[in-house]
Amino acid sequence: MKETCVRAWLAVFSGGAENRPSRPPHPFFSIVCRTHSSAGPGGSSPWRVQGRALVGSGAKPRKHAQHTLALIGMTLLLTACAGGKGMDDPTFQTLFDKGRAYLERDNVAMALPALQQANQLQPGHVELLTLLGVAYDRAGRPVQALDALEEAHRLQPADGNLNNDLGVARLRLYAASCAHGEETECQTLLDQAEVSFQAALQDPALHLPEDVWFNLALLYKQRAQERAMVTALEKALAISSHHLPAQLELAEYAHQKGYLDLERQLLRRALATYPDHLVVLKRLVNSFLGTPAQDAPSSAAGVTRLSPDLSPGERAEVRSFLVRILAVAPETDAAQRASQQILLLDGK
Repeated sequence: MKETCVRAWLAVFSGGAENRPSRPPHPFFSIVCRTHSSAGPGGSSPWRVQGRALVGSGAKPRKHAQHTLALIGMTLLLTACAGGKGMDDPTFQTLFDKGRAYLERDNVAMALPALQQANQLQPGHVELLTLLGVAYDRAGRPVQALDALEEAHRLQPADGNLNNDLGVARLRLYAASCAHGEETECQTLLDQAEVSFQAALQDPALHLPEDVWFNLALLYKQRAQERAMVTALEKALAISSHHLPAQLELAEYAHQKGYLDLERQLLRRALATYPDHLVVLKRLVNSFLGTPAQDAPSSAAGVTRLSPDLSPGERAEVRSFLVRILAVAPETDAAQRASQQILLLDGK
């Protein structure tokens, strides 16, 4: 029996580009094209909930919820086996392969109809349902994505990768539907997502457990459980010390707490692995120079005040970051700000 396996490592991102690595440690694709790809790096827009209220409730979903989630998920091992259910049907096989191929090329508009037709021919096919979940998620339809993944999970409840996908789908629906996160239904979604992530970690065949720990950290962040969030991020980094999203999230936490030495240590470590990563470079600059001045004139928007506490060595280090920004992102707003900051450092 011939078996063909295709691995599709897919990442879910929402919020700004702060948690979206340009050179991640694993081959990610953007799973939320509606949120980021159309808006460009750093762009974001709320997800749209269509056709249904929250899971198990009569509450009406609210759009325009602003939750900062940078989920890593849809970590799918998509397997097409020649003797598997439905694979002996040439029409089903053609639609399945067509939908998967379009999805791998990020053509959701063509992938979704093919996968829907295949599902009508062979309902209850785990790999197909998982692909459908990915396609609906990419199309900005988190309710339908969750439906498909829940159906797949009922058929294969112990699969760690599928449990991670299911947890991500539940958190995506939470982000889309819960403006304040205080309703019982919203808390239920968080509880269900945590159960899914914990179940994923029990599977010895789980791919990239560090991503599951990172997703758990974001869940704990939504609950304002700081200790649990930090512990989960540390577990992700213990598994993969170069896990960039975890490094950035932990650095952000350190910044918020005023632990600037820890923030810079984490960002320097990230930069050692990803020397051309624009977000890391910009965060390092901001850690030393601070945030843009609130009372700066419009002509100086984005220029920071120079801290009098910078040592000569720190000034040289910051200048090296700014020069690198100019090389990595020439002719951009970031480069323009970097040029102005270099002048500030040089006292001009």
